[in-house]
Amino acid sequence: MGMNWRKVLSTSLTAALAISLVTGCGGKKEETPAPGSTTNTPAPAPQEKVQLEFWAHWASAERRPTIDKIIQTWNEKNPNIQVNYTAVPFDQIITKFQAGVTAGNAPDVAVLDVFTTQQRAAKKQNLDLSALGADSLKNDFFAAPWSAGTLNGKQYSLPFYTDTRLLFYNKAAFKEVGLDPNKGPVSWDDLWAMADKLDKKSGKTLERVGFHPNFGSDFALWILNNKSAFWDAKMEKPQINNPVSVETLDWMKKWNDRYGNEAWSAFKATFQGGANDAFISGKIAMKIDVATFAAQIKKYAPNMEYGMVPIPTKDGKQHPATAWSGGFQLEIPVNTKHPKEAYAFAKYLATEGAAVWAAEQYSFPGYKKAAEGINDPVFKAMLDNMPNTIFYPRPLSAMDYGTAVQKAVDDVMSGKAATKAALDEAQKAVEQMVKDNTGK
Repeated sequence: MGMNWRKVLSTSLTAALAISLVTGCGGKKEETPAPGSTTNTPAPAPQEKVQLEFWAHWASAERRPTIDKIIQTWNEKNPNIQVNYTAVPFDQIITKFQAGVTAGNAPDVAVLDVFTTQQRAAKKQNLDLSALGADSLKNDFFAAPWSAGTLNGKQYSLPFYTDTRLLFYNKAAFKEVGLDPNKGPVSWDDLWAMADKLDKKSGKTLERVGFHPNFGSDFALWILNNKSAFWDAKMEKPQINNPVSVETLDWMKKWNDRYGNEAWSAFKATFQGGANDAFISGKIAMKIDVATFAAQIKKYAPNMEYGMVPIPTKDGKQHPATAWSGGFQLEIPVNTKHPKEAYAFAKYLATEGAAVWAAEQYSFPGYKKAAEGINDPVFKAMLDNMPNTIFYPRPLSAMDYGTAVQKAVDDVMSGKAATKAALDEAQKAVEQMVKDNTGK
């Protein structure tokens, strides 16, 4: 893990991704053959020059140069389709996008949070990309982020970058207590047994915690990991209090009781970011996080010995919902004046642009060929874990149902309510949300 990952990514992408995704309108066509179906369609050549407006939330000194480079490449290749970039703060971009759709002044393309794409599609705020040929690209992207933009069989976004979650473990701590540093946990029982050796206490004060399922992950992840879900297959009926939910939350409560709610709360209060991150500082020996957390380890603890393994499951066997993914999608407003040109630019961003972004920003691309062309151990671990990764959407009938679920978790962990009773209360609350929003 001591390599210069930015140099590795840039070098490997240059070698493996000689992508000629977009040919210039009137310019010389690139001679490098395209690696996949997404690279064979040139940008449309409008009779008059088209100006596209593009919004994303990248304005920092670290992020802005990369997106500027990506846009500059497009503009040089497509003199008749020029793109202007506006950085909109992350906490404002969705609201401004939606307001822009209503007012008729939305951007032509925007980078938006993956978890709300389907909501905008249901409200007819973003364009149906299937009508522009997006369905032909489906197999070029990982299933989890692709599904995030699908509603009723139609595609409303293209993945830009995504993620998956893995378990990080401290090899030095493993060695210290006699555990094999080359073998991470594979089952829930492994987590418990390893924590028995890794935990350190001074009286009632926690000095090092082996693992806690409610740190770096949450109840929703563990429900999926335990082969269940909060909703039925159609995302219409809540099943918050199903037997697997009760079993899973009981398991999480067992961990909280292991450390003591007050001691655990006091211990968490000592966590900070950067070099004082709980895992980086050695306070937690095993932690679940997005795989690119490895970049933070390299920055703040370059000599740290650590391992990464898929998230352990109850039976020790991986399955398609062991981990979940998030990320950002490319969307086009329903009332853009230039749908074909906007789609061509969005496709470029999702493929060639995502490859450049991955190389410079260490973000995992949703485009398979870009990810497969990266020679980096962390990205390889992510690539291997994508078959075990699911995107779990928020139901359109109860987008905020997580607040009711989190209340149940908090009540159980603090001892205010028994597991079944807390989940029954959450079930009723979510059912009421559905009724209020749908009338059913």
